[in-house]
Amino acid sequence: MRSLEAFQEEVLQPLRERRNEVFKLLNVKMASAYEAFAAVQSVHDDEEKEFYTEQAKRKVEFEAEQRKRLQGFVSYIRSCRIGANIELQKDLADIKSKRRQAYEDCSDAIGAAFADFNDERKNAGELPVTYDEIKKLIKEEGGER
Repeated sequence: MRSLEAFQEEVLQPLRERRNEVFKLLNVKMASAYEAFAAVQSVHDDEEKEFYTEQAKRKVEFEAEQRKRLQGFVSYIRSCRIGANIELQKDLADIKSKRRQAYEDCSDAIGAAFADFNDERKNAGELPVTYDEIKKLIKEEGGER
């Protein structure tokens, strides 16, 4: 019968050495697999950095363009509104002027009509009529016709 030392040297030690050789080969394969993965990962990391850098650049350009378009649009709308307001103010001033002119023309016509009417009364030998008397008649009759 063999001793424990002999069994270890003859049987166990060669099995362990064969296992260690297989492990060394497997460790080499594993190291090369990790190296290949790291190489691919670094290439993809560089691609990812380039992609995100390009995206950030495009985003800044896009936002600048949109800001410029927005400012142009706001300026355009503001000028349209200012122009419309100017036109409104001109129209209102024109209407006010025409109302004043119509009122003055009517007042002048009424004054001329009274003058003619009073000339007729004077030529007929009657007393002239004043505007206050006409106002009384208008009130009594219920308003202007």
